[in-house]
Amino acid sequence: MSKNKIFQKSIEKMRFACIEYSTKTGRIWRPTPEKPNYLCDPETEIDPTSFGCWTSALSGEHIPVNFLRRHQNPHTLSYKLGRKLDLSLEKIQKKPIYRNLDYLKKFNLILFLVHSFSMPLMADLIRKTKKINPDAIYLGSIVSPLGTLREVWKKENEFRAFKTFANNCDIFINVNRDAQDYLQSFLHTKVAYFPQFYPFEYADRFFKKREKKEKIILVAGETERTDNLAGQFAAVQIQKKYPEFLIQVIDYPHSNIAPLKTAHARFEIIPFLKWQENLKRLACFFLVINTDQTWTLGRLQADCAAVGTPSIGINANNQLEFFPELSIPDIAGTGQGIELAEKLISDSTFYQNIQQLASQKLSENNYAKSKEKLLKIL
Repeated sequence: MSKNKIFQKSIEKMRFACIEYSTKTGRIWRPTPEKPNYLCDPETEIDPTSFGCWTSALSGEHIPVNFLRRHQNPHTLSYKLGRKLDLSLEKIQKKPIYRNLDYLKKFNLILFLVHSFSMPLMADLIRKTKKINPDAIYLGSIVSPLGTLREVWKKENEFRAFKTFANNCDIFINVNRDAQDYLQSFLHTKVAYFPQFYPFEYADRFFKKREKKEKIILVAGETERTDNLAGQFAAVQIQKKYPEFLIQVIDYPHSNIAPLKTAHARFEIIPFLKWQENLKRLACFFLVINTDQTWTLGRLQADCAAVGTPSIGINANNQLEFFPELSIPDIAGTGQGIELAEKLISDSTFYQNIQQLASQKLSENNYAKSKEKLLKIL
């Protein structure tokens, strides 16, 4: 019997697992009806809008690599001593040791996530897993921004490891539409564009109409990423024409706010908030500017779409998906971004149309509809 027929027979009894290098607890995370991922603590349990959405929507398990190495709680002395012994053996044998890999035999749909630092490890792990569970359907996807991975791929062994990993998947899930042809050009595995699951029904309750917005421009993004300073340049020019607008930036470690300081702009540094509280605050902003161009998923832009706050940005996937009319080609389009901000301020109809289109598109990524789309792809 083919793998597809086996999967079709068990589709109603989907047993899903998401394998990631680590989880916030260091142990398996399982959603419950009372505690889906978006109601969890992002520091101690799981992220509210990342791949935990998959685990929650598909009622699966989010499994860290250390659980596959040893069954014990990683915080216990027995685990630490056992792992220390295994590390010595790994140096001798020159290969990773997994003593609990059989746990994955009970799943028929397994998603492996790869970070910029875990490509060789995941390439090895997915091959080992396929040997002990050959009938499962294997998915793969990227956690780190594509721009970060591309930097790592400058090293030949890292690129080879990623290609081995992706080609061992039955389907490689791509969360950035513009990267579709790029990834498919060097992978044998089918690359399927699939937007991230999003807890739309929960986040939509914080939506605010234009007339309830405060005159605040949020310049988003960590300044350590490429070209995020361009957002500050744009905000300064907007404030010069509309001085009633306050500029705010998130208090990230090592943030560079020199453009705002040297321009003597009126701005505030605001604290980082957990997702649920941040949604409430994000809903109050008039607009967001995020000029990061490292091909991120754009979790912020999804949140903006949910709460009705227009986002001006570059190539984050959710920027292009939910705010296409507010997307600029690169930092050379900073002037265009300023013009778009001025139109949002002066044209209420344009603002409302942007809100409605973004909310409508985001609603297509809710848990129920995304699950239906995934089953069609499988």
